[in-house]
Amino acid sequence: MESSFHLMETLVGTFRSFLPARYWQDLRHGAIMGLAGCATAQQLAAKTNDPSAAVRGGAVVALRRLRSPLVAAFLKDADQSVVLEAARAIHDAPIPDALPALAAVVTNPEIKDTNILSRAINAHYRLGKIDNALALAAFAGKTAAPEAARKDALEALAIWANPDGKDRLLNQWRPLPPRGADDAVAAVTPVLGALLKESPGSVQEVVARIAGKFSIAGAGEPLVQLASNEKAGSVARVEAIRALIATKDARLPEAAKAAVASKDGKVRAEGLQALAASDPAAAVKVIGEIIQHGAPAEKKGAVLALTDLKSKEADALLVGLIDQLIAGKLAPEIQLDVLESAKGHQSGVLKDKLAQYETSLAKDDPLAKWRVSLAGGNIEKGRKIFREKAETQCLRCHKAEIGDSLVGPELTHIGKTKDRVYLLESIVLPTKAIAQGFETVVLTLKDGNITAGRLVGQDTNALKIETMDLQGKPQVATVPLAQIKERLSAPSPMPPNLVDFLSRSEMRDLVEYLATRK
Repeated sequence: MESSFHLMETLVGTFRSFLPARYWQDLRHGAIMGLAGCATAQQLAAKTNDPSAAVRGGAVVALRRLRSPLVAAFLKDADQSVVLEAARAIHDAPIPDALPALAAVVTNPEIKDTNILSRAINAHYRLGKIDNALALAAFAGKTAAPEAARKDALEALAIWANPDGKDRLLNQWRPLPPRGADDAVAAVTPVLGALLKESPGSVQEVVARIAGKFSIAGAGEPLVQLASNEKAGSVARVEAIRALIATKDARLPEAAKAAVASKDGKVRAEGLQALAASDPAAAVKVIGEIIQHGAPAEKKGAVLALTDLKSKEADALLVGLIDQLIAGKLAPEIQLDVLESAKGHQSGVLKDKLAQYETSLAKDDPLAKWRVSLAGGNIEKGRKIFREKAETQCLRCHKAEIGDSLVGPELTHIGKTKDRVYLLESIVLPTKAIAQGFETVVLTLKDGNITAGRLVGQDTNALKIETMDLQGKPQVATVPLAQIKERLSAPSPMPPNLVDFLSRSEMRDLVEYLATRK
């Protein structure tokens, strides 16, 4: 056994500085296997006081192979690399009997390594008792602890009631029984006010979400203060507003009005929707002002809030917006939003106004129905449609950021050379303007032969056509113009009915995605 420990020391002191990594790792593995095979768990645990960190680390890994709970003794090691090895051994192997010792690591203020703390936090989560929930809440309140770890502790409490079958850290199947939210609520409630007032934004965000999810009593006042605090992070403020909505707090109108006046667009949009729920008359007035003077993102949020307002004032505002749309005076980025919002209302006057809009569309413009999809889309949703929508299968023929198909032109930088109208037209009318280099031609020659293929080039004397040889490999043929009797263009290989599988909202997202590929 001692020879294996000696090898471990020698590896660090002599060989590691010049041996290639693969040899170093093989030797280290051999030494650890020797330790696991010839030493008892008690002998390995006795190495906690060995002066060599390499020896202590080797003992930890050997104890891991033995699945011995004695590895917990190394959680108090002065070298955090050894502590990390012990935490990994207990949590990842796992060694269930040592989980309480690992959980207790959160009380050690010297531990700052988030890889260690995440395993200690998850140990509390997996143990799942009231004392574990209280320990996590107390740790979340420690201002000296790493922010990411404090947030991690709160996120564990947020999903305390119904654990996922997969471990939250390793994503391995390690199911836990349902245990209800009572312990998590009891743990968070006493510290909730302080956490909402004095914590970093990411911590406030999770606390606010917990307050709303569990409808924690007494959270209203600190949530209102957070929602109204211009110095707080926008995501935390948004979560505070949502929590006030979820808890049906009487102070929601107060927070909503403060949020609507915020300098932060996301907070204003969330506040506007909250105001629409709490004070509809005031909301309609504010919505009209934002649509007239706000930034694009604010206008979209305002129209979205208008969707849920079922009142004569809201209907009147929508009628006026559709009139602006018909007159060509409505901001492009909210045109489709206005139509969708109006469809969500049941009033006869709005149904008539929507019919009037459809009648106003130019009959000789095949893009007329789709022009409201030119702006205001969501890039990420468009990317998902391009890559994943089964009915359109864009990625099957076009490369855009990813992919390797050459059937159609690459679109990775299409937004640099083509405008939105071109992009819309290429989807709605794929055969109208075939991209250069992708036109397929059928040539009837004067000698009666026919040549068909992709047009890859032409000059004043000849066409260059890509065809396939007998082995199915591409080859380029040069056809003199003097030999051509008739030239026909074949339809685009792009399906002409793509629009049958896209809603106007999906079209807008797809155009937005392509337009931003630059």
